[in-house]
Amino acid sequence: MTHYLGNDHDRASTLWAPRHMRRISGSVSVILMAIWSGACHGDAVTAPLSASTLVFSQDDPSGSAVYSITTDGGNRRRLTPAGILAVLFAIAPDARRIAVTAYGALPPASPIWIFDTEGRVLQRVPSPSTDSVIAFGDVFLVESWSPNGSLLVGGTEPDLAEITTGGAFHRIAADGISVDGQFSPDGSKIAFARVGPIGYEIAVMNADGSNIQFLTSGNGGADFPAWSPDGHRIVFQRGANTIIGEVQQNVALYMMNADGSGLAQLSPQSVYDVSPTWSPDGQQLAFLRSTDGGRNFDIYIMNADGSNAHAITSDGGLKHSVRWSPG
Repeated sequence: MTHYLGNDHDRASTLWAPRHMRRISGSVSVILMAIWSGACHGDAVTAPLSASTLVFSQDDPSGSAVYSITTDGGNRRRLTPAGILAVLFAIAPDARRIAVTAYGALPPASPIWIFDTEGRVLQRVPSPSTDSVIAFGDVFLVESWSPNGSLLVGGTEPDLAEITTGGAFHRIAADGISVDGQFSPDGSKIAFARVGPIGYEIAVMNADGSNIQFLTSGNGGADFPAWSPDGHRIVFQRGANTIIGEVQQNVALYMMNADGSGLAQLSPQSVYDVSPTWSPDGQQLAFLRSTDGGRNFDIYIMNADGSNAHAITSDGGLKHSVRWSPG
């Protein structure tokens, strides 16, 4: 999701995109319907994104869009068309499809659009039933794709749910304190952020929502967990709590074993690092870094031990999320 820092003040100030985009005028719906009716290619087959490709979302003059870029910073391509406001997305395990939460689309819920690697619409996932949406919220925020390719996890902040690519909807953590679900590589577990005694911490549960266990116990602000490809480690971000009503401009990346042991900080103290994602071979991490307190972000890559961090973009701008293609 977007750049959460973990406590109520942080989420109110940083989860701007869904709330802002729900205020988009109805004209966007007309544009989206035109895109859907004229650009659906349900039978299209395109090449998968390579293991040297990153996918990210960034604000542009039309609102926000999803792009791909190679790990050397080249070949940037826009994947979502003008008129669809896209911040949150997930890459399918076959690297041939990208699911996107489409803001400002059709009531009562923002639909999920599935694109191929050329940016063509493959499918519009049916929205949850009206009763489910009323009980659960009005936006399904795409967060992760199951390894078997049939299930998306997401929900509304702060709840978690699952939805199949056919539109079947199932709540797995409707407790008002859980966000940012990420499937383990074998699909048996979900790592997520859950409110603890002080603030958000990283927890894990079975994919059906049972057996919830906290993995971290700090001062809150933990969020955005990502599993290593072998399922043995989890990287996540942790932001500082507030000082005299102001958010400290520091968010760091941390690594731990999948059982919560071996915690290590990867980021220096002077930066704002968010949205970590693993390379398919588990040797590197890509992430977003801001050196001006969260106003402008660039994509960085570093070794999984935190060494050799280097930027692959230099345009700044408000980037929201980055994901490494499974290749």
